[in-house]
Amino acid sequence: MIKQYLQVTKPGIIFGNLISVIGGFLLASKGSIDYTLFLTALVGVSLVVASGCVYNNFIDRDIDRKMERTKNRVLVKGLISPKVTLVYATALGIAGFALLYFGANPLAMWLAVMGFVVYVGIYSLYMKRKSVYGTLIGSPVRRCAAGHWLLRSD
Repeated sequence: MIKQYLQVTKPGIIFGNLISVIGGFLLASKGSIDYTLFLTALVGVSLVVASGCVYNNFIDRDIDRKMERTKNRVLVKGLISPKVTLVYATALGIAGFALLYFGANPLAMWLAVMGFVVYVGIYSLYMKRKSVYGTLIGSPVRRCAAGHWLLRSD
């Protein structure tokens, strides 16, 4: 059961985003690392990205049924109900935003909000379904999850 809850968060995408967080944090720290803040930032961003990925899985469950690559996803198979998925995504998001706000600073939280809105709002809800340009937003995220660090050319 726990495996399905982990799968729906898309761990590869979380990891890809954490690479950027780690790099940015280490550059900004200039050799003086606040390990508590570092851990807070990593966990907070992980929770926010996980929330966005769970919402993306919820939004895409209808089109995931039609694609070979995605037809075996957790929501398509009915292993987690849509209602539980929404509660899970919301809880992850609230926890992540709160951790960034109180554990890091409000700016960190607002930057996470902006990334969340772009991924869930602009990409998942609109661009992916309404425009051929949706890949301009979504492709770098998918490539990072696959271990490729270049923009998708296909």
